[in-house]
Amino acid sequence: MHPPSVRTLYRAGLPAIACAGLLSFVPRAALAACPPRPTNPDTSSQSYSYQGAPVAGAEGERCIVWYATSGPQAPDLTAQTPPTPDVVRRAVEVVDDALQRYVEQGFRAVPGDGGSAECAGNIDDRLDVYLVAFAAADGLTVPEACTGSPPRCTSFVVAERAPEKRGYASFDEGARTILPHEVFHAVQNAYDVEIDRYWSEGSAQWATWNLHPDLLDLAHFAPKFLAELDRPLDLPPGGVTASFLYGSALWPVFLAQRHGPGVILEVMGAHGDKHQPSFEAVTSALGAHGATLPDEFALFSAWNAATGQRAAAGQGYARAVDYGTAPLSPDAPEGILAGFSARLHQASLPAGSQLTLAADPERVSASWLPLSDGRADLAGLVSLPATVAGDGVVVVSGRSSKKSDAAYRVDVTASPAPTATTTAPAPSATAPPSASTSPPPTPSAPGATPPLAVDDPGSSTASGGVAPGADGVGGGEV
Repeated sequence: MHPPSVRTLYRAGLPAIACAGLLSFVPRAALAACPPRPTNPDTSSQSYSYQGAPVAGAEGERCIVWYATSGPQAPDLTAQTPPTPDVVRRAVEVVDDALQRYVEQGFRAVPGDGGSAECAGNIDDRLDVYLVAFAAADGLTVPEACTGSPPRCTSFVVAERAPEKRGYASFDEGARTILPHEVFHAVQNAYDVEIDRYWSEGSAQWATWNLHPDLLDLAHFAPKFLAELDRPLDLPPGGVTASFLYGSALWPVFLAQRHGPGVILEVMGAHGDKHQPSFEAVTSALGAHGATLPDEFALFSAWNAATGQRAAAGQGYARAVDYGTAPLSPDAPEGILAGFSARLHQASLPAGSQLTLAADPERVSASWLPLSDGRADLAGLVSLPATVAGDGVVVVSGRSSKKSDAAYRVDVTASPAPTATTTAPAPSATAPPSASTSPPPTPSAPGATPPLAVDDPGSSTASGGVAPGADGVGGGEV
């Protein structure tokens, strides 16, 4: 059996407890064929067990929302239209709306579980949702009966019964944030239950935001992702808070804004049809749009540099100003990348500076993102080698999912003085970021000063580090 998708609690400074996070990493062989539901008598050891309390269900067109009518697991039972509590009625509306709209957008319907009668609690093909009092998580989607290859599974959802007590502004805000996210995990399970976690969580965040763009959940997690751009996208940090995973929603946000929301459907189709790792599924989808994964990831990295206080109207993410400011490194642009990751180096260079990347072109690319009054000018983005000037960001990005170290160094030299037959080359504003054919750099000897900046605009050689640019703002939360 397959582990559930757990949405961990993050609000009001409350850390997720270890048991909630560990549940998402339980080896498949250790899970029962029929995972316990809150209504099952054998769930007394689970934090979400109803523990024998009376249970009622509110029926929607596409779901049934179950709740305890007494005891510590019961929701607010206030009912303007008895007998169904107001919060339960709202949960039914939110889940039904999400199920309908995901299908209207072209995604597969959540498989019905009425045919898996061997598992207790399966009444019909509607999605079962259980409201509980979680200890730490605020949502959980559990795959149940799985068939085929790739494995496609029925699911049930467990969600926090009082999110307004867990840092959300109201039950409605919590329900619209948690329930569509968990429902999209159930949609994912209709394609392939083994989707990579960064795509699973990131696309669920994107899907929820796509239904409810007024919610701030995606913007809340974005700074946590932007603060770790040097971490490979498919290698999230350990632990149970999962902030990086939720913040990776910026990747599907980028793809959908660049190529239309249909590209997310195409990625999901590649998962479901070919059982591909997520990078391969994205590669398949981008091919239909005449794009490549390495070039798109390089542009994605530049968009991430153009957020928060560096966001410029009409460029990059439509809501870039809401995502916090990605921190820039003041260090010279030299180092190591692994996988699809990025490093952002601030720089301030005199006119006529020539930037050249020394790296393996199969592993690393770099571009120059100019800044104008502290705002990123994505229209002026140019791949290296290039002749540049002024304040900007050297955007270095990975071009391969390989996790071995890939060294890079950006060299800066002064442009030759123009002659009657030679003029300085002008950078192309439309060329995609790409790697130089210069050989990979040899690591500097301890204490050596890398040749990375122009000391004298009239000199043809360079030494010393790149001078810090004017924009050294670190990332923050929205």
